[in-house]
Amino acid sequence: MITLPTNPRASTLNRADRFREETPCSLVRLSAGSAYRIPRHVRTIRCVSGKLWLTRANDSRDTVLISGQETLIHGVGVAVQALEDAVLRI
Repeated sequence: MITLPTNPRASTLNRADRFREETPCSLVRLSAGSAYRIPRHVRTIRCVSGKLWLTRANDSRDTVLISGQETLIHGVGVAVQALEDAVLRI
């Protein structure tokens, strides 16, 4: 269970937006060919540089993100692989 701090804007934001706003982002650097499993709490992945292949468990649709693109993720079992040296923000 996630406990969110009190936020005066909380009434105008949905839970996912409040979580994203109050949770610091992390940058993950991946060399070409390396993979990274996305932690459960992450809801947005942004490709800061490079090219990433994103795959989800039990989902036949894969996604390729290039520099500047982001995607929302739902559920667990999400992993990314760097198709070239890349940096992602979670």
